[in-house]
Amino acid sequence: MKIAVIDVDHIFYLSLTGEKLLDENEEPIKIDGKFTYRDRTFEESCHVVNTYLSNILEITNATHYIGFFGGSSKARKELYPEYKANRKDVEPLNNLYEMKMYLAEKWHFNWLSGYQHETDDYVASFVKQTPNTFIISPDKDLLNLEGNHYNPKKNEWVFIDPFAAEKYFFGSMIIGDTSDNIPGLKGKGEAFVNKVFTEPKDFAEKVLSCYIDHYKDTNIAIEKYYQTYKSLKLVNDLDISTFAIININNDTTK
Repeated sequence: MKIAVIDVDHIFYLSLTGEKLLDENEEPIKIDGKFTYRDRTFEESCHVVNTYLSNILEITNATHYIGFFGGSSKARKELYPEYKANRKDVEPLNNLYEMKMYLAEKWHFNWLSGYQHETDDYVASFVKQTPNTFIISPDKDLLNLEGNHYNPKKNEWVFIDPFAAEKYFFGSMIIGDTSDNIPGLKGKGEAFVNKVFTEPKDFAEKVLSCYIDHYKDTNIAIEKYYQTYKSLKLVNDLDISTFAIININNDTTK
């Protein structure tokens, strides 16, 4: 058994955004330095999804799969109200609801509507609690979890050992995550992280020391440290008992 655990959230942008227009030489057409696009029909988007998923499952030799999408940021926003606040003005994709329905019905992916945690948390929990799994996702946080991963964006396998996973996570507490509106420690980047993490141990203590040095006030530093930790740390102990894996050979809908 080889179970693909799919982060489905990345598929919406891939399938529902427009298709680049090409010239007679099959080169993308640009106007005023910008690519031009043709909107896809919903049927075309469904074809993109089916081809994409079928190819990935074949390439990775998966025998089973499970997918998650549409989780909630509520749990993290209760702790840090500014979490993902920079995404308020993002325009919704055309046919987004219809695609969610399609993926839930056609591919039996798990739509996490009404759940309190994000898609990444359920992916992390399922992998942590289930043997013979690997993650399919281009997301940097999932790609840097301990274990085996297939990055569909780069068409490559990635293996992350415990040291690399821990270094990435605690490094992100220093660097921050601009996509999720998490500041980290201003002015501190990867070069600083590499200087701090010279040995595969005491990452938590070293990062806390960096926070204290940065904020100068121990109480504030501990509060910010805890807030950042909880905002960035993927949860891996959620209840995944109600989610069923799909046997590819028995799935007659594909």
